[in-house]
Amino acid sequence: LESSMESQHFLEKNKVFVNDTINLNQKIPINKGWMKRFISTILIILICVFGLAYNNSLKKSSSHHVVTTDTDESDNNIIITNVVNVDNDIDNDVVIVNDNDITTDTVDVTNDNDNNNDITSDNDVTTNGVDVETNDNDVDVTTDTNDITTTDNDVDVTTDTNDITTNDVIVDVPTIDINSLPSLTFTVSTEYGIHDSARFPYPWLDDCLFVETYKTNTFTASSAVSGCTYDYTISGDTDASSGTSNDGTFTFLPENTGKFSITVNEYCYNTPMRSFSNTIWSKYVRREVSALTDYDREEFLDTFAKLWEIKTPEGKELYGDKYKSLYHFAVVHNDAGANPVCDEFHTGSGFINNHMYLGSYLEQIMRLINPKVSLHYMEYGIYFSSDGYKNHQLNQLDGGTWSEMFTEKYFGSNDPYTGKIINGRWADFTLPYLTREFLISEDIDPDKTLFSHEQKKWLEASGAHMMNPYGLLRAPWNYSPATYTLRFHNVNQFNDYTNVNTIITNYYNGVDCRDYENFVSRECNGNPLVTLLTDVEDDVHGKVHFTVGGSGGDKCIEVDDYLMNTYGFEWKDMVAIAQSSQRYFKTYITMYPTWDDKKFGPYPLDCSANPWQDDKLTTTVGPGEDGGPTCDCNSYYFEDQDKLTTFIYTYFQDWAGRKVPQAETVDKLLNLSFDEQVDVMSKLCGRFQMEGDLAGSGAATDPIFWVVHGGVERIMQKIYIEGILTDYVYTEPLSECSGHIETGTKDWLEGYTFEDESIEVHKLTNVELAEYLNPLSDKYRDQVDFVYDHYDWSTICDGEAKGWFASNPDVDPNAPIIVNPLTPPKPDDNDPPPNDSSSDYPPPPNDSSSDNSPPLNRKLRSYEGNI
Repeated sequence: LESSMESQHFLEKNKVFVNDTINLNQKIPINKGWMKRFISTILIILICVFGLAYNNSLKKSSSHHVVTTDTDESDNNIIITNVVNVDNDIDNDVVIVNDNDITTDTVDVTNDNDNNNDITSDNDVTTNGVDVETNDNDVDVTTDTNDITTTDNDVDVTTDTNDITTNDVIVDVPTIDINSLPSLTFTVSTEYGIHDSARFPYPWLDDCLFVETYKTNTFTASSAVSGCTYDYTISGDTDASSGTSNDGTFTFLPENTGKFSITVNEYCYNTPMRSFSNTIWSKYVRREVSALTDYDREEFLDTFAKLWEIKTPEGKELYGDKYKSLYHFAVVHNDAGANPVCDEFHTGSGFINNHMYLGSYLEQIMRLINPKVSLHYMEYGIYFSSDGYKNHQLNQLDGGTWSEMFTEKYFGSNDPYTGKIINGRWADFTLPYLTREFLISEDIDPDKTLFSHEQKKWLEASGAHMMNPYGLLRAPWNYSPATYTLRFHNVNQFNDYTNVNTIITNYYNGVDCRDYENFVSRECNGNPLVTLLTDVEDDVHGKVHFTVGGSGGDKCIEVDDYLMNTYGFEWKDMVAIAQSSQRYFKTYITMYPTWDDKKFGPYPLDCSANPWQDDKLTTTVGPGEDGGPTCDCNSYYFEDQDKLTTFIYTYFQDWAGRKVPQAETVDKLLNLSFDEQVDVMSKLCGRFQMEGDLAGSGAATDPIFWVVHGGVERIMQKIYIEGILTDYVYTEPLSECSGHIETGTKDWLEGYTFEDESIEVHKLTNVELAEYLNPLSDKYRDQVDFVYDHYDWSTICDGEAKGWFASNPDVDPNAPIIVNPLTPPKPDDNDPPPNDSSSDYPPPPNDSSSDNSPPLNRKLRSYEGNI
């Protein structure tokens, strides 16, 4: 064959097969035995000579027929000499010379036993050019060593005269210098992209490979050699995979998390070449919800919704004894955040610990239903920095449709007036009443708390589990009788924020890139871990709850309209009142069971029903309706101006006497007459602002609750990875709750497992639990079963995130610090003290021990540190 013709093509056409590419630059040795070659050559020459002279007699002969082609005038550039067809062979090894081998026109004779009907094509340049195909006799090529050769000796097929077949083909392989090849390495990818350090920047993955659990992971060799094969073996404690790849690409679908090993051996033409071995870590990947593929999104949301649909008894029958419904976890969160002893989940270092483990526990239950899913997250910056949200600020009554997240496709939109979710998977779910029967069915003891450390004080003050006055799984201070999850997505039907001071409305403006920058570069960078743990809730999380949850209620709207029409309050005043009302009712309704009149003065509210009484409201009539609950101010505080001023300061405790915009509302109120002040405060005591459940301790009944906490952990992991903190030591300077203190444990975590199921997670202290959340640690690597997909905020925040995580950021010390109203600034040196007679602010109340007034600005906690 000429080197310009593909050898494989020729060999296949002639029924000669090889496994690998033929090297056309080297000869294959032929059989020795020069005497046979000499005699064979003479015989062939004699046969050809006699054939020219006696053509007819040769056609009748049953001996060998020789087709000799001396020149090739086809486009194939092929010259074949001495092709021999033999009749009456044994094994049907047929050599067929077709149009691609010798000539342009194929000459095909079938059923020609005696070759009397041989046809020579006009265009064949041959000597007695004959193509013969027989169907009655086996045809073989039985020749001496020179029977089939190419004119340039690139490929020789040699046989002895006694050979039965011509399958013995010797192929020379190319020489590959292993020293010239780079090291064999592999990359891993899924439909979401390559698993590189930019996507998964965990240091324990620097020298390892990462695969996603329950995903088809594609391994690709970085320098595969054509014609070589790759034998691979992946093994672990549970999953294994092995095989051979012809191009250096293969896939692996792990069904378990944990540690695996991989070995790959490269073979080139049966010669061992390079090898590769490494460790593989398999974990689930949590992704931003909107970044999921259509398939993954539907899998996640469908599985997620089943936790609301399938109660615990039914779930145990379907998925095993470990199953717990969504409502089990909602009770945990409601009890933690609303009990009268202390907030186990919030306002302390344990905020991240508590919410991250609560979410991970729920995620494990989801995988009992569908082992392929993860608890994905919402990235706040995408939504609250978007143009869609800016439009929402001009139209607060859009029911959340400013974002696709709040449509039927994801978590549903809501009626902005009633707060009901009106479409999507969560439209028809109802809130349960916390009866004994219900609690028992959800694997919750109705007579014991889920927080054993505080149980004695807890049970002395209230029942074991928290509910609202109607007995619903809802924050105790929320007097809504609605049996559905409330989500308003607006503040008391206030439609347009454009004319309201942004500091005030920031409370309801979500978390955007500005909040991230302040938190990372100003509060975390160069500070200890405790700063992150205690500030993260207010700075880059809490506002999401208030923004999406919102508030409303018919009685609330009625009071707001009255105050605006009667006393000239503006929308900005009503937003400040909404903020204060939420905190006031949460504080004083929760404190009711432990209130001490001798210590604090008379309790400031007088309500016809409260969440702590044994007999819950059996009506579905809400506040403001006939037969509904009522709340009035304690008349003690209307006896004189001093007591009334004290009461006003108590209601507006975060703003009164401060140089903040909300204080303007307090000043406006204090400038009214005594009777007008009494009228305003009477209306505020009975205002009954209904928060969306996401804004209260019952937040876990809203599916949004479960996807907004992953963003907090993700930014915490980024801060750890960048190394901008001065230490990573868990400490608790504020709270004495078991949910926060260093030695506290979490009874409600019983049933949650790490990779090593022998570890009793519910017995680990808060310090130990925090160590497992440290993404740099071996404990995280070995025991936690998920990672986050990426840590790049630059695409969300238009490149603003570039310097956030710098070890020594170039921050202008004179730049103004954006104040989060959830944590009001401390007065500076120029602020007059509250008791300074020259101050324009009303005086604070006297010490409660002397006049029994409520504890205005009571020093509940203190903390000192560098700012």
